[in-house]
Amino acid sequence: MRWWAAWPLVLALATPARAAVQPMPGLETLVAGGPGNQTEPAIAFPYVAFTDYVTAPSRVWYYDATGNNGAGSRVSVPPGTGAQATPAIAGGVIAFGEGSFSVENVQLYDIVSGLLSPAAPWPAMQSNPGLSRRLAAWEDSRAGNPVIWVRDLQQGGDRAVTGPGPQAKPRVSGALVVYVDLANNRSIKLYDADGNAGNGTTVLIHPGPAESASVDAVEGVVALSAVGADPGNIEVHSTSGGLIASLDMPGAQVNPHVSGEWVAFEDLSTGTSRVILWNWVLGALYAPPAVNSVQKLNDLEWPRVVYSDDCNGDYDVFMYETAFVPPPPPDGGVDGGSDGGVDGGEDGGMDGGVDGGVDGGEDGGLDGGLDGGADGGEDGGLDGGSDGGVDGGLPLVTCGDAGAVVLADLLVDRGRKEPDAANLHFQVPRDAHVLVCIDPDRVSSAWVLLDDEAIATPRDFDPHVTHLERRREVEAGTNRIGAVVAGKPGASLRVRVLLDPRGECDDDREGDEGRHRHPKWEKPPRHHGELRAAAEAPPGPAQGCGTSGAGLLGLPVLAWLGRRRRGVPVRPR
Repeated sequence: MRWWAAWPLVLALATPARAAVQPMPGLETLVAGGPGNQTEPAIAFPYVAFTDYVTAPSRVWYYDATGNNGAGSRVSVPPGTGAQATPAIAGGVIAFGEGSFSVENVQLYDIVSGLLSPAAPWPAMQSNPGLSRRLAAWEDSRAGNPVIWVRDLQQGGDRAVTGPGPQAKPRVSGALVVYVDLANNRSIKLYDADGNAGNGTTVLIHPGPAESASVDAVEGVVALSAVGADPGNIEVHSTSGGLIASLDMPGAQVNPHVSGEWVAFEDLSTGTSRVILWNWVLGALYAPPAVNSVQKLNDLEWPRVVYSDDCNGDYDVFMYETAFVPPPPPDGGVDGGSDGGVDGGEDGGMDGGVDGGVDGGEDGGLDGGLDGGADGGEDGGLDGGSDGGVDGGLPLVTCGDAGAVVLADLLVDRGRKEPDAANLHFQVPRDAHVLVCIDPDRVSSAWVLLDDEAIATPRDFDPHVTHLERRREVEAGTNRIGAVVAGKPGASLRVRVLLDPRGECDDDREGDEGRHRHPKWEKPPRHHGELRAAAEAPPGPAQGCGTSGAGLLGLPVLAWLGRRRRGVPVRPR
């Protein structure tokens, strides 16, 4: 895996239109590599399905990010009668085509039960499946021209969508199937299995010509690549067909995939395919790392994108995950309203309240209490008692200690659409040990930063993780705890920093393993000048297919966190 930290702020992009593409901090994991081509990835985290073309016939495999004690494992689906290819995945089920050049059927493989079964057995060509927990869809030529067939995995039964065909490239989300109608100017149509009292309805999304499309049933949007006079522009439409947003770039942009307010696509404008991510709400463009390699996108499940990359000579499959949040618009737009309203209200109310209350209360109360009470009491009493007596005379503070001194208590709620972030400053009168208690609720991806160290990353989170702990030492003066939360709306993350007079750092502990273990970094620079020096330091040796700067992890994340008001999650729009 590759940590992408302080990337160069300017990418080597060949055209003015791509100069606006910004780097995106995160973690890149090699899903499948080795000799030959591994490609066609599809994601339903923690699983990534892909096709391995090393063998003949080709085989479909899946990667489990939780397997092998969190290091990841790769498992092949059971072999069948012929070549396997073009997997789709939803939940723990993989759909893929299997057969020969004359007869191919779509198979469904349940990862948990190990059950392999045909979606709709028929002596014809069935290929290019799409899948959700509700529906499987595929191209089916049993009646001549290929048309889109749909099987209801929950209610049973299968049917063809309306129209004579040929139809192609079905992609599925919930009860919705979007596809290209080749018989009608390569238009984009959307089939709703629940429409017309469960008999199904079809809506024209774009009159064509278009290359392909993707749908997000939760967000209620369709992303498509329109190929009219321009070789290909990315557009976002509502599920009723209305245009919401359009990305106009020179050259061709193809193969869009939508997840929430993000669209990932392949940009072909320079002649070398690159994966680009577009926030269609804010209009910003971002990119995973690339040097001179070709990247081909196959799936997006925010905050993770999977793609094939030929950086090692042939195609390997990578997964890139991030909890990155785009910075808010400049003051004068939304912030002109927010700063005048929210910040004026929050700063006047919150900072006046929080700073006057918390800092005046905490610093006056905590520092006054801490300095006079804790330091005078604990250092004079505890250190004199503990250190002078038995160093283990006092137990380590725990997250459940009701009497622990709370230096900071941060809560970040994941909103309706975009990820959210917040941070708090806290003070200690002298160098001190702290215990950071992290309590996620339905969080699938997040970053937690103490000062400038990432003490928890997206690899530490999934919806089943409910508690993490980190023991660290902080310097005298002002420190900061911050968090960025992604994943599904409704998730939340609480982070508490507790004073630990008897404390020690994680690296000092013997036998501390598993998710509570995190490698300790050297203390990062604390001042802007030092930060700048670190960011401008020569990069370290190349890792994998790109290079990583020598500075701090996720500088754009840290910079964005730095713009937040203390303790108040302010959304970027």
